[in-house]
Amino acid sequence: MLEKILDSNDTVFKYNKKANIFSLIDADYLIKSKMENRNLFLFLSYRTKDIYFCRSFFPEEKTDYTKNQASWTLLYKKKINLMDGKETILYNKM
Repeated sequence: MLEKILDSNDTVFKYNKKANIFSLIDADYLIKSKMENRNLFLFLSYRTKDIYFCRSFFPEEKTDYTKNQASWTLLYKKKINLMDGKETILYNKM
């Protein structure tokens, strides 16, 4: 499911942990995705040039972590296969 979420065109948020004062999640970005009739949250952090890692990943229960978060507009998205270097454009509105 994780690859489907990353490949989807769901909403990406610049995550501000101060907007969720009761959460201990320290992340840079949040993706909210609907899979199998459930909302899922994927929290990502930025490490270095083009390297991101997963901070947390779980289904929505009582808290909608996207409230009061700044949403981003997706303009371009590509997927790179690290094994062979093949690039696939997933979304292009530029």
